[in-house]
Amino acid sequence: MIRATLLYGLLLVVLLTASWKEWTDEPEVERGDKVELFAGKMDSITEVRWTSEKSEATLTRRSDASGDYIWVDFTRWRKKPVVKPPADDATDESPIELDEPERVAMHSGFKASDEADQLWKDLSPMLALRRLEVTDPDKLEEIGLADPTAKLEVVRGEKTQTLEVGGKAYGSGNIYVRRAYDGQVYLVDRDLLKNLKAANLLADHRMFGLTRQEVASAVITSGRDSISATQRHPDDKTKATWVLSDDPESAPEQLATWMSMALGLQGMKYADPDDMPEDLEPRFTLQLLRAKGKSQTLEVFQVGESGQWYGRSEHTRGLVRLVRSAAKSLSDDVESVLESGD
Repeated sequence: MIRATLLYGLLLVVLLTASWKEWTDEPEVERGDKVELFAGKMDSITEVRWTSEKSEATLTRRSDASGDYIWVDFTRWRKKPVVKPPADDATDESPIELDEPERVAMHSGFKASDEADQLWKDLSPMLALRRLEVTDPDKLEEIGLADPTAKLEVVRGEKTQTLEVGGKAYGSGNIYVRRAYDGQVYLVDRDLLKNLKAANLLADHRMFGLTRQEVASAVITSGRDSISATQRHPDDKTKATWVLSDDPESAPEQLATWMSMALGLQGMKYADPDDMPEDLEPRFTLQLLRAKGKSQTLEVFQVGESGQWYGRSEHTRGLVRLVRSAAKSLSDDVESVLESGD
């Protein structure tokens, strides 16, 4: 009886060990001239995290009524300037000791552009240029992996794949990395991590998720006044024009100019989540409608009578500071555009 119990116990340990290795081990798969560093499918990634001395970024896959998107929470650290204190005695030649510069965190949150989708693809699977046999402490120090200051984490459900990031290879600028769970060292393409090091470059500056060709009609509203316009020949840029929906023979030039400018409106920077603007005054809204499918509505605001301009739509998911000159021009001209429909 005792012997059978020991046998079953030993079998259980073997099975648990095999299960653990299957969960943690990454297969060494050759893919052409590259090697697989992390396995996994694109749709299994729920979060990507980057941590370094200069910045931190968390990219999260989210979903709402408008569809799936990637949201980025980004923190950039910068050194606060240190002001040299005046000497008590101008003739005193003794050196002045300065404190270490204070580090200040600059936070931002924003919807990512399509480049984040490419990042998801690049991590599924994640490929290295080559596998390296590096165990010597001096060599690890040389390539920046003795005490790495940056880390990449790819979260797939309950599993987190962790990569320690070292220095750059001389000449190519490619990057040395080390897989955390087994200490295996690889060399990866420098472009693979560039959007994580400067995640603020992933911000989506578009105010709409529709192309001009997808827009069938639009509704422009300011205060209690509004007009509806229809786009003719949307697939032909040279023939495309806007007409009044209730008077298809009328195609005011001012309407076409205004719509062209509105569709090209760009965001500059997402509002600081820790310091959201107050006293937002609505200026106008622009609703874009597809021939089939969901519409998108842009709301444009100004802080008070002379402050910054902001916009928000289903595409942005958040409040975005607009290019001041473009937003002001659209707001100044919206009344005359509405009057063209009278």
